[in-house]
Amino acid sequence: MSLKCDSEWLYRAIRHANTRLYTVTETLDPVLVNGSPYAEHAIDLATPEDDATHCDEMCTAPIHNYARFLSWSQSVEEVACAFEAALDANSEKQESETCMVFDSEYHINETSTIHWGTAGGAMIIDLYTPTYGLGCRTGSYLLYGWVGTLSWILLVISTFLCHYSITTTHSYKTAHIARQLSIALRSIGQVFSFCNAIWIVLSCVFQFSNFYDRCWCNSSVIGLGAKAYNVIEITWDEVPFMRAWWIIGVAIAAGSASIYVFFINLSINPRLPQEIDIDSAAR
Repeated sequence: MSLKCDSEWLYRAIRHANTRLYTVTETLDPVLVNGSPYAEHAIDLATPEDDATHCDEMCTAPIHNYARFLSWSQSVEEVACAFEAALDANSEKQESETCMVFDSEYHINETSTIHWGTAGGAMIIDLYTPTYGLGCRTGSYLLYGWVGTLSWILLVISTFLCHYSITTTHSYKTAHIARQLSIALRSIGQVFSFCNAIWIVLSCVFQFSNFYDRCWCNSSVIGLGAKAYNVIEITWDEVPFMRAWWIIGVAIAAGSASIYVFFINLSINPRLPQEIDIDSAAR
């Protein structure tokens, strides 16, 4: 899933696909695209330079997948439509047909699951550890969760605006406004994400250096206000209740992380077509 190997795999898969692409000529005869006059119809990866609109989309690191889930889905639709048009032409149906279907469902909830699952589990543990209520520790996790979600929303909106700016049939002015707004929202979202990453690291440092171990934080003043109090010693009567919520918090965090790892493993190291062909030939 690293930037280097992901990029190499992608370009290798494209080169392999181009060696096996066929096109239908005017005589309805399939012709191998590679080395033919129809080579311009092969699959290619556009790499625009100095384009602020697509800079994140061109980065192959998985963290930038938010910027290309629309364009990638559309590309899949276009390739599928090309195969469908070739089948129609081979069946002597209408020879030229415009096919631009874009009706895919996007599943982008895994990130929010791991984000709020881990932060929520930590919040539950701190909320139900005496003194009960919203304190410094819980507040830091809550702030991390909300800022991360805000950053994610801004980045996703910027992706939709970017896609709109390059596919819209409206005026140039409308597309230009959408493009500039997309760049602005993406920049703001990345700044929030950067600051949020620094904040969660600082929060962990504060946690392990006992910075939060002070009267104001231990009294949950943020949540209780004027009714804040400080627990000097936890009684045995409170231990079962506290332990139950600790188990729930750990279960939520571990469960969400396990679900995320499961979905990631479904996408790691997909097999190339030639590898499948070699296995089939060996059998």
